Amino acid sequence: MSFDNGSQPTSIRLSSDDQKVFVGDAEGYVSIKELISVSVDRGIKLFDLEKNAPVFSIKKAHRDAINKINLLSENLIATGDDSGIIKIWDLRSKKKVMRYEEHSDFISDLVYVKHKKHLISAGKPDVLARSDNMEDELLSLAVMHNNKKVVCGTQEGVLQIYSYGYWGDMSDRFPHHPPSIQCLKAVDHSRALTGAADGVIRLIEVLPNRIIKAIGIHGDDPIEGMAVSSDASFVATISHDSFVKFHDIDLQEQNEPLLKKGKYDRHRVEMTSFFSDLVENNESDKDNEGNEVDSNADSDDSFDED
Repeated sequence: MSFDNGSQPTSIRLSSDDQKVFVGDAEGYVSIKELISVSVDRGIKLFDLEKNAPVFSIKKAHRDAINKINLLSENLIATGDDSGIIKIWDLRSKKKVMRYEEHSDFISDLVYVKHKKHLISAGKPDVLARSDNMEDELLSLAVMHNNKKVVCGTQEGVLQIYSYGYWGDMSDRFPHHPPSIQCLKAVDHSRALTGAADGVIRLIEVLPNRIIKAIGIHGDDPIEGMAVSSDASFVATISHDSFVKFHDIDLQEQNEPLLKKGKYDRHRVEMTSFFSDLVENNESDKDNEGNEVDSNADSDDSFDED
């Protein structure tokens, strides 16, 4: 299933009960009653969803466009901008409480590890909790294996794996994934979904490293945002086509893998829908045996040209 958003979305989030989808030119996190958003206007805004009205806004929170936000607690958020600045904000006082300048360019991802109270960032130069600079550009992050491993998607298509707490250099590499892993979302302790520049959503396993299969295809453009439901039953994606698309997540492995070393057959990868009963069926009419039927075969209006 897909929705036309009317404009090019840059972010997507699902509510905690998976009943609401928020997209647009703002990166936002949602609770039951409130939505916090940031955008290229450099501001932070809090909206009351029940009243459909803004509660407050912090104008010019950053000098540059804000592209990432992460909810740390009920009252604390972290924001990252295009110049590599990360700030921590207290929503009660509407004031900045911390500022980090570890990056010299855009922040590509932020992940908060709640039980450790750690905020992990990726950007340029490719710093991961004060790691050594990496040769490849880090685009996405996921914490896996019961918080023992941090996996990073890169522009070249290699997944870099770090042992938690040992940030000097990666402990393992996962090659052969197609380039530009823009999105990375864990679905359990060892498996994750990736969204890449070719528009394909893939299910992968980390340690042992392998691409299991393709979940679906958003389109020909890169996947820019991905949100997984709380029960990991479906995933929503966005791209440059202004559509939000939903895909069922089937964690069962197939007898014949759809992918080998990152390659896939688009004819065998079906775009599925969490709301499949609402999707119109545009396939040709078929008889009981599954054969296509020519609707004009017995028509009296048919004619032969001279």
